[in-house]
Amino acid sequence: MNQNEINEIQRKFLNVLMKLHNTNKTDDIPDFGLLLLIVGTIMDDVEVVSTAMTHYPESADPLAPATPRILTILRQFHFIDSVPHENNRPDSPTSIRDVNINTN
Repeated sequence: MNQNEINEIQRKFLNVLMKLHNTNKTDDIPDFGLLLLIVGTIMDDVEVVSTAMTHYPESADPLAPATPRILTILRQFHFIDSVPHENNRPDSPTSIRDVNINTN
């Protein structure tokens, strides 16, 4: 799938979210406000972010962590990477002898 196709899918998904909002069919969707807030932020759509903050203040908390369900949705629609990035941190020592202590 190329980037243009991904962008089109994301726009259509955002349109579906807004249609759900406009028809008041969001009551059965857990954390709808947070999902709308995150998607609006990623899509750089101030109007969608404003809608989320105004109409779903209880769940559109910008400091709240995304739920596993929301993360799955974001991955499915390629808003975030499917595979976490490699951690460049070195391996932790498994023995006290492995710890390099500089004593100057």
